[in-house]
Amino acid sequence: MIYDSLLTIDNGLAASDLVGIASIFAVGIFFVNAVIPSYNIGGTIEGFHDPKFKKFPKAVIASLVATFFAAILGVLAIGGL
Repeated sequence: MIYDSLLTIDNGLAASDLVGIASIFAVGIFFVNAVIPSYNIGGTIEGFHDPKFKKFPKAVIASLVATFFAAILGVLAIGGL
């Protein structure tokens, strides 16, 4: 989605630059979605009986909110190009 949006902008960048920008943004979103739940849960879950498993819904909600804000930042960045 980010790559397609970047391609529609006529900003004088080469296609390899657009791929690089989209890749950096995608890896950033991945890291946000990987780190927030791991800090929220606080360790390895050993099964459904583990008390840390009850923190899972909060981790999912926090990840969704962070992804939403990162998407807004991405839209603003694309608009700035």
